[in-house]
Amino acid sequence: MTMTDDAPETQVAAGSFTWMPHVEGAPPAYQRWPNTLYDVAEVRDTQGRDPSGSTWPVVCHKDYKTYELDCTAAQVDKTTFLTGEEWSVALPPHVIYAGDRCAPVGRTEAEAVARAENLLSLIEPYAVAQEIVEPWLIANAPSPVQAVTDVYVALGLLECRARDSASIGSIMLTPLTASIVSDRLERQGDRLFTTLGTPVWLGPCTEDTEYGFAMGPIVVERGRVETLVGFNRQRNDRVVIAERTVVVTLSCNTAKIAIPLT
Repeated sequence: MTMTDDAPETQVAAGSFTWMPHVEGAPPAYQRWPNTLYDVAEVRDTQGRDPSGSTWPVVCHKDYKTYELDCTAAQVDKTTFLTGEEWSVALPPHVIYAGDRCAPVGRTEAEAVARAENLLSLIEPYAVAQEIVEPWLIANAPSPVQAVTDVYVALGLLECRARDSASIGSIMLTPLTASIVSDRLERQGDRLFTTLGTPVWLGPCTEDTEYGFAMGPIVVERGRVETLVGFNRQRNDRVVIAERTVVVTLSCNTAKIAIPLT
């Protein structure tokens, strides 16, 4: 049997040592945190084909027009048609991956593959939010003209912008900002909403400027999970990587606000 090169030593006789195999117990039942991007996005699995992204017209409140109709007095004399179209943008494809490294005596190949795939499912919403969505929003989402000096005013402005879309939009807050305005948020099951009913999801924590974002509909297209298995004979380690390609499409109805915390 080939032993691992970094296993603990066990003394069996004076001056004599032997390497013991590394055996790892069952990992905990990992669970994904709620209130992520995937709780508000429409996640589409592409059934084996590579995701390519798409664009779609988003009907917005701000583009409505009112038409006079020839109606009797007993009927409504006006009606509103939402006619504006605001196109979405498909962001470049990204590959999200996660891995597992173990000594074969500690875990079978099937167990290592399952663990890597499970880890991928856990980190995927955060990777998509932190590495794809947030950088695009910081670079491209417009900011309000007026200076915002109160965190509650910032939340209100984000609420207004999210509701510019005829279909339900969402607001992204960091955990720090959400904890400050928690009296304006409420839980419904595993979902988080403002007190007015706008969905809220939590983005990554940051050590720099705290931003809040408002946006319209989000679509995440995901390719199939690909698993790569390798073996390091020098270390007697099995390395497993699970990866998938992701394309995110955002409505152009977005806004960002630097959150004042002082």
